[in-house]
Order: sequence, then structure tokens, then C-alpha cells
Amino acid sequence: MSEPDVPEPSREQEEETRHAIRLVGRVVAVAFCLYALVGGVVSFDETLVWYGRSEINEDGFGRGGRQMHFVTSRAWSVDRSDNRPRMFLLGSSMVREAFDTEIIQREFDLRGAPWQVEKLAFERGAPVFAWAMAEQMDLRAGDRLVLGVHYDHFRDDWLSHHGGVPAYMNHILRPRHLMQVASLGVADRLEYSLASSPPAAFHRKREPFRDGFQQWLDWTVRLWSDEPPPQVTPPKRFNEREVVANFRQLARSQKLELAPGEVVLDGGQINADAVAALEEVCEARGAELWVVFMTPAPEYYERFERGLFSEPFHRRVAERWANYARLSPMTQDFYADYKHVNIRGRPIVSRQLVQIMVPPQAATPQVAEGAE
Repeated sequence: MSEPDVPEPSREQEEETRHAIRLVGRVVAVAFCLYALVGGVVSFDETLVWYGRSEINEDGFGRGGRQMHFVTSRAWSVDRSDNRPRMFLLGSSMVREAFDTEIIQREFDLRGAPWQVEKLAFERGAPVFAWAMAEQMDLRAGDRLVLGVHYDHFRDDWLSHHGGVPAYMNHILRPRHLMQVASLGVADRLEYSLASSPPAAFHRKREPFRDGFQQWLDWTVRLWSDEPPPQVTPPKRFNEREVVANFRQLARSQKLELAPGEVVLDGGQINADAVAALEEVCEARGAELWVVFMTPAPEYYERFERGLFSEPFHRRVAERWANYARLSPMTQDFYADYKHVNIRGRPIVSRQLVQIMVPPQAATPQVAEGAE
């Protein structure tokens, strides 16, 4: 059976095809130029970005991504002109709520400790994010990184348990970090890498830039209402509440359930690998890493731990990381829920950290000027 004859395209059809190709090329070129223009504006207009990271019209402090944007921006722009070594407190909301940097700094100065204290903690600030954030920081010899950890960070299904936290993965982790996360499949690594591809500043600042622009646009529309213009307000350093209402019944409390076999410290667990990588970063730059266990409330042990995995966990962690310490337990009165220290427990825990970092025998008391 002979094949049917295919008519040759006419000159008009060939011209239409070439015209369509040129049109597609122009559309792509225009789209690229617009993307580069918007990316440039977002990258350099820090004013609107800071308004977008603000706490305007919000109860409490910015949660989730907004808080993360604020903290990472501060981490990547620490002023080191004084050449003073820093102690960076890294971690999640447990670290944010537990440590009062003013108390810690005052105690350090009294004991002659060299560090200036910086707290860089935000909700879900797990070791994998602390590692990627620290790798992009201006770490120097003499600095000390204090990483707060908890059992939950080392659950075998941590990434899926917390929904993948894509905003954090895209914002903090660069492609070079993502390629090292063994617990991520190849497709996931590529997807996150593409979402955080250059220009990096555009991806990191797009959301707060949009929020800041929206705040000013809304205010402009309401000029007649005598409302004050938007203000830049940083997140609160910590929460001031004594107890979270009905925390025992909250859905998020159910997510704290853990079985002994679900706590994993072997290679391949995303946060265990991240602590090892963070150790390498610190060693390469002459800094020192301390891993501090954020001891939860007594009711956590009664409801979730029940003597099942605590001691084996701490033995293995102490074997794996040389500088490891556990905060001393306190009564439930000093906690706002199962994990977070409250306003009354914060001074106690802050002084506990000082004792760990500068033991009494290592302190060099400072004498006030003019004292005999």
C-alpha cells in the first residue's frame, strides 16, 4: 500500500510558521526582561521588604514564614565591625521562648565571657535550617553556635510530618544544600532547587516585598480615613504568656506522639545529617558548635515519652557530639505548654545556659571601673 502524498507547504504557510516562531521568541524575551526587572526591584528595595516583614495589625509576633524571613535577614547581615566574637543561639520557637539575650549578655559580661549574644530562632527552626543559615553567615574564629534540639527533630518522618515546610526549604536552603539532603528524593531536590534558583534575592524577598507594597497601597486607598501610615515593627523577642490556653487539647499537641523506633540518629535522617554538616562548617571557620537539648515540661514526659526513648537518645547524642548539654528540668509551672518555657521560666533557663557556657571555675569576674 502506497503512502499518501503529503503536499508541500505553501509559501504563505512557511511565512506564518516563521512569524509564529518570532512571536514566541519575543514573548519569551519580554517575559524574561520583566522577570529580571521585578527581580531587580525586589532585590534592592529593602524599604518595602522591611515593611512586609513587619508586625502591622497582627496579634503577637509574626508566625511561620514571616518570622523566618526576618530572622534569616538579620542572620545574613550581622555587623561584625567590632571584631567581637559572637554566640549565636539557633533553633526553633523553643529556643526563642527559652532564652533572654539581655540576661545572658549581662551574665556573660559579669563573668568576663568574650561573646556578644545573638538569638536567631524562629518557628520550626530545625537543625537543617540552622545548618543552611549558618553556612551563609559571617562566622569567624572564636564564635560559638548553640543549637537547640528536641526529640521531635530526629523523628524518622520529620519532613513529611511537618508538611515539607516548602517556604523554609526554598528560602533558606540553596541548591548546594538541597543536593546533600539524602532523605529527599531526586525529584524533590530538583523541585526545591529550581524554586530557589537565581536570582536568589528575588525568591528570598518576593513575599515580604509584596506584603509591604500591599500595606502601602491599602493605606493610600484609605487616605481619607486619617489612619497612620504603615510602620516597621520587628517581631517580639518572645511571647509574654504564662500558659497556652487548652494546650492539652490542641491538635498540634497530638503531633508530639513518638514511638521509640521513630527517633533516629543514623545517617539519612535529615536533621541528624544537618548537625554533622553544621559541625563541619564550624570547624572549617574556627567556630565551635554546642548542641543543647531543650528539656520539655514534666507533662510531656508523662504523656508522650513515658520512659520509652529518653535515656538511649541522650546516650547516643552524647557519643555523637562532643559538646552536648541538657537543660535542667523544671516544674510544669515554668512552661507555657508541653515544650515551651513561659515568662517565669525564661530567666531560669537563660542562667542555666550561662552556667553551661561559662562554668563558675572558668569565669573571670569583671571589676567595675574605680572599684578597689
